[in-house]
Amino acid sequence: MTAALPFRITHQFRTEWRHHRGWIIAWILWVILRWLYLHQDEDGTFAYLYLVDLIPLITILMAVTVAWLCVRSDSPSNTDCATLTRPIGQTALWLGKLAFLACGVVLPLVMVESTGWVGFQHGLAAWLALSSGWIFSAALVVGITGALTALASNTRQVIAIAVLGVLGAGIWLTLGFTMGSTPVDPKATPDSARICGGIIASVIACVGVFIAWWTATVPRRRAWAAALLLLSLLQAPLVMAMWKTDWITPPTLAYPAAKLGVKVGKADPADKTPGRSLWPTLRITGLGKDEVASIIDLAPMSENDTPWPPLGSYTDLPENKRGFDSWMHRDHVRALLKHSPPTTLWQDYLNNDGYYSGRQKIQEAIKPLRLDPKAMPARWRLRLAVHEMRRVTSVPFKQFWTQNNTFPIRPGLRVETRPFVPSNGAWELNGRLYRVHSLLLPPRPNLPAISRGQTLADAFFLVLEDPELHENAAYDLGPGQRGYMQNRQQNFAFQVEESQGFNPRLWPPRVQHLILKTKHEDWVNRLNASLWHAEERGTVDLELSAKQMAQVLAEPKPEPKKP
Repeated sequence: MTAALPFRITHQFRTEWRHHRGWIIAWILWVILRWLYLHQDEDGTFAYLYLVDLIPLITILMAVTVAWLCVRSDSPSNTDCATLTRPIGQTALWLGKLAFLACGVVLPLVMVESTGWVGFQHGLAAWLALSSGWIFSAALVVGITGALTALASNTRQVIAIAVLGVLGAGIWLTLGFTMGSTPVDPKATPDSARICGGIIASVIACVGVFIAWWTATVPRRRAWAAALLLLSLLQAPLVMAMWKTDWITPPTLAYPAAKLGVKVGKADPADKTPGRSLWPTLRITGLGKDEVASIIDLAPMSENDTPWPPLGSYTDLPENKRGFDSWMHRDHVRALLKHSPPTTLWQDYLNNDGYYSGRQKIQEAIKPLRLDPKAMPARWRLRLAVHEMRRVTSVPFKQFWTQNNTFPIRPGLRVETRPFVPSNGAWELNGRLYRVHSLLLPPRPNLPAISRGQTLADAFFLVLEDPELHENAAYDLGPGQRGYMQNRQQNFAFQVEESQGFNPRLWPPRVQHLILKTKHEDWVNRLNASLWHAEERGTVDLELSAKQMAQVLAEPKPEPKKP
């Protein structure tokens, strides 16, 4: 009487554990060490060992070794193998080995990697996508190894199949490299479709190699199994080239134009709703309390099919050539004024390494358009990007000064800071914007606004508040050229990790210490710190007529001086 299938599968599972438990323990230790090495600080114990390029290779080789040893011991292509006469049956044998490799190789890898997803406010869908990426990748390596090993019956075939294995690995590595070179927030371009095609090709390959392994083990059809294995691997470049559907590019976010209005000319002192001033003669009404409008483009509209915006159009967000990603300006600081007492003095200089903080006069702004002053264009378009300043946290400044901090922003994104360190007579705050997300899903809810080919990245202010002196200063946490800089890692598990560093410098008020007879510790203890995030609310296009633009361009008359 033959035992039930679950009992035979369990028996085979225990047999595999007795024979290969040493390798499984070594694999688990390696997975843990790998994670600790990749997530250590810059000054960590093993940071000086540059093993980043070797770690993926070692990981794949160890997984391949465990799978090869497991399948080789009962290779169905070897006619001398005792399993062909054992009552356990080929189906239970295959399922037992599959369960052993899933629990011993795939599960520990996913469990260790999942500890790095904590603290990012991921939802259920994101957790499933991140887990699926690792399961697919590990299963593909195990499946290819299992299928190749099951096809080999002697040394000569082992060598031949090893060559095929190298070919398959090369295709897979090329696929991963090609997908890894694609930007994280691409527009709807073939690059995005190529990533989606790579994901589909990976799923097809994963299913195909397991069917090939099963075909070689249970019905023992070696020729069919070899054909299935080759087709599963060779379809990847073809699917990537032909795939057109893009599901990972998030939609653009449009701000409702019906909420906004335009007022031109000199503001009437009696007007109770003057609007938010872009220039003294151009104001926007309808913006929310903490919403700020940035000009993406201002230019006339052509009556023909000439692309808009034309060369020379004005923007608040010029092309960034200095290696910084700071795009916020003084209007964003002004939005914070209402959150402090009216007697508060704000530092006029925006601390963003002098990149940009103000807006040109309207007459200077449109000079590059070279317009004929006697022939004003009939229609103008004003494209705005609207962001809302949101307070992330407000804590004593000493918390930033003395300890590490982590502030979740949205699912997949958080801000991390380290304690201040001395730097050339000043103090420097080293931190980063840290993103972790799966390539299987869009990286964020909406595609960020784009100006001159520059994506408006997530922007933050660190506001230092002195409650005794009623003085505030805003520091732009735009990614800089020092510190973490910008780093993007993508592995074959369709998981992306991005770091963008920032390191604003702070000079202690030595003059105040002398006048007030205070010490450095007193200054640190009395300050408060607030972290503000510019959350995008969308882009919007507004039209201005020639008559309205004439009023916008009119020089405001100077106010008469009172005697």
